[in-house]
Amino acid sequence: MRTTHDRVPAARRPVPRPRLRHPSWPTILATLLDRRHLTASDTAWAMEQVVRGAARASAGSSSPG
Repeated sequence: MRTTHDRVPAARRPVPRPRLRHPSWPTILATLLDRRHLTASDTAWAMEQVVRGAARASAGSSSPG
């Protein structure tokens, strides 16, 4: 039995990428700036950092207010 995945040309299949073992803002942001998708666990880590208040702007960035 053939699946939908079998019918997708190899050039159009998503390329698996290694999962981040210890997510960090530099690796998360580099992934996004490379226009690649985050894994679900990377996204969950980033959202947890935001919700917990652990995500802060760096000292070199300007923030309104």
